[in-house]
Amino acid sequence: MSRSRFSIFAWALLAYNVPVILWGAFVRASRSGDGCGDNWPHCGSGGEYIPTGAHAATWIEWTHRVSTMVLGPLLLILTIWAFRAFKRGDAVRKAAVGVFVFTMLEAWIGRHLVLNKLVVDDASWQRAFWMSLHLANILSLLAVLTLTAWWSSGHARLNLRSDGKLSAMWALCLVGVVAIAITGALSALGDTLYPVSSLAEGMRQDFAHDAALILKTRPLHPLTATLVSLLVAWTLMTTRRLCADAFVQKAVPITLGLLGAQYVFGWWNLLMLAPIWAQLTHLLLANLLWIGLVLTAAAALGEQTTEDRVLEVVKNEKEVRGWSKHAPSVS
Repeated sequence: MSRSRFSIFAWALLAYNVPVILWGAFVRASRSGDGCGDNWPHCGSGGEYIPTGAHAATWIEWTHRVSTMVLGPLLLILTIWAFRAFKRGDAVRKAAVGVFVFTMLEAWIGRHLVLNKLVVDDASWQRAFWMSLHLANILSLLAVLTLTAWWSSGHARLNLRSDGKLSAMWALCLVGVVAIAITGALSALGDTLYPVSSLAEGMRQDFAHDAALILKTRPLHPLTATLVSLLVAWTLMTTRRLCADAFVQKAVPITLGLLGAQYVFGWWNLLMLAPIWAQLTHLLLANLLWIGLVLTAAAALGEQTTEDRVLEVVKNEKEVRGWSKHAPSVS
């Protein structure tokens, strides 16, 4: 089966995942998480799979469920296709298995949230925990799906032993970004559950003696975002200085731009008291930044394959020949 078609399919699935994630955030922000009641997988108490004459919240929740149900079989196809198109032990196979595992985990987490009514107005620590797990799993799914698409496009596999210092920097960087995402999700949940009319009122809520757990964690997000953003910027600039890979040289400025836009928009979102459209834009930038970081890390830490070395030799030979043709004669 064609590897080029597999690669196109993997990139398309990665692109499809982004709006699915955004719509899931809209379900939370619009308080539509119980639109289908505590029923799974059908929607409503009547056992129907397609609601009839339902409220807006029901259609919002049902649409999200449909988008994820469509995604499941497509990711299963991706996994089976990877095993047919690539040899045993290939990194594409391993990444595709990761895609399947994280997809199944995501379905299980979503089911748990609905059946245990950890939606809409629930402000318990259980919801905070499961939402954190939900975010970490989504980012893991996006990461392995990005790697599946990247490696199937013919790029070098990871070689973490080639530069231990750079590998450690990237590991710390990516873990830090996951921490930002988790604190951001909890902050967004606090904005949804406890809306305010001014920034001062929100700060009073956060630091009140009897504040809910979710409100107490809300100040962590801007602090974490600032510290980790500095780490990410340092990692990107160090990577560009140490790695001569052409993709890395082009990707680092773009990713730095996404990082800066995300950081500035995050503060603007806070000052605007987090309207839904701003939350979704902030999340979109976060997803694009995460994908950019995974791609940059994969390129920077990739091992040079035999095919890469051959192409590099051919390129160097062509450059030498071109130079020799135009070189001045010494005779």
